[in-house]
Amino acid sequence: PPPPPPPPPFFFQAEDGIRYRSPSRGSEMCIRDSFAVEIRKCLDYVIGSADRDGFLSEKKPESKMHGHGMALLFLTQVFGDLPADRQREVAGVIQRGIKCIRRGKSWRGGWTYHWDNKENDDEASVTIGVVQALRAADNIGFRVESSLIEAAIKYVKKSQTSDGSFQYSLNPVRGGQGSQTTFALTAAAVSTLNAAGVYESVELRRGFDFMEKELARVRGKPKSAIQDPFFYYGALYASQAYFQRGGRAWSEWYTEMRSFLLRNQKSDGRWVDQAYGCLLYTSDAADEGLGVDLGGRRII
Repeated sequence: PPPPPPPPPFFFQAEDGIRYRSPSRGSEMCIRDSFAVEIRKCLDYVIGSADRDGFLSEKKPESKMHGHGMALLFLTQVFGDLPADRQREVAGVIQRGIKCIRRGKSWRGGWTYHWDNKENDDEASVTIGVVQALRAADNIGFRVESSLIEAAIKYVKKSQTSDGSFQYSLNPVRGGQGSQTTFALTAAAVSTLNAAGVYESVELRRGFDFMEKELARVRGKPKSAIQDPFFYYGALYASQAYFQRGGRAWSEWYTEMRSFLLRNQKSDGRWVDQAYGCLLYTSDAADEGLGVDLGGRRII
């Protein structure tokens, strides 16, 4: 299919992070290739969004911790391609970003939408983004306490319910909302455990079993399994999770999702989310579903 349209001059940090990581563009994409200008603009924009506390955020409206995690992930992925002087600048931003994450952790081991976390709140979808950023920073040599990642892994594992799905939050103050479970949250939790280095565990097996049951229920219609409004969020993380699992599970997911995404791609290359209309995010989430090979080569 044709490539997505070029991004507008300003867009959220979360989209920047996903866009750079998109496997169809290569997992080790060099800033000197055909996307060099765009990547440098992204880099300048993300660095310029950092405030004095290290929080990477849009100013108006202020981004949430989701965006901070994705922005930090973006910086870790581009870091190795930078010249030495730019690496020193980005290193400072990454270090302050990690410090900001450290300060925002709840006593339960998770994170919430606001980095200062004055209410000591937490929820799974933010925690998932933060864990992936921390693991990526640790992988390229930045100091991330193992206890920080371990606490987050425990949080994700504790979020699993009796049927194998993962719930939104462990905070009892959230009541019924906190106990909500979805295919998308489950896929994100499984993907995050993989990203944190967990490849074999009871929680992973039970999470995959839940996802398989949901897909079997709507065979050939993966969108029906991701029945909450965050379809492309679920598609993004499920593609990562199934790729890591490999074998028949990945083959079946890829075949069905590829067919669905190709049928629903617009003529100019976009995928559109009817509920949120977030074109950049949905394009990149769909693109990851089509080209999720993390080895840097496009599958489709």
